[in-house]
Amino acid sequence: MKKRIIAASVLALLALAGCASAPSQQYQKAAVAFKVTSPAQFPGQIPTVIDQNLPLSVGDSSSTIGLFWLRECNSDQTDCKLGQGKASADVKLVSLGADSATVQVALNMNIGDKQVVEAKSKTASTSMSRSFSKDLPILTDNQSFTKTVEVPYGAVGRIDMNHGVTFRMCVLPVAPLKAEVGCSGKEVVLATH
Repeated sequence: MKKRIIAASVLALLALAGCASAPSQQYQKAAVAFKVTSPAQFPGQIPTVIDQNLPLSVGDSSSTIGLFWLRECNSDQTDCKLGQGKASADVKLVSLGADSATVQVALNMNIGDKQVVEAKSKTASTSMSRSFSKDLPILTDNQSFTKTVEVPYGAVGRIDMNHGVTFRMCVLPVAPLKAEVGCSGKEVVLATH
């Protein structure tokens, strides 16, 4: 009888030890929201380039492209340059931990006098083009980088790019996804380029 009580006690202690050392809940899916904005050219303008909000499972990614205009002037506004911008963002959900997500972000930005975006599927293709006259003073630039970052849940992670273009991202682990849940946490700078 004593041996049974001791054996039961040892099993109970091992079970408790196992629970205490078990990892915290591992999420497999998250709501990932990201946005690319450019500086407003004129008061009242809405500068959103890309706005994406979708569920991703660990290992999945999402890509999107947006077009925008840029206008940069000297301090007294007497010399300005215009640019047609194209930004693309590729976001891959690498892992979800207890308090944060690891995300790989690939950002590309091209600025010049003309931009073309093409989309093709099995049944259709579309093309959109924007251009400025070649006789205008044109702003040109190219920027591209890939970075793996850790973002605390609910915080807004920010990556600053050239010419005031900004990438912001938020991750919330959820199951099932709920549209009313939002990111209102502190903004965290992930990178500056």
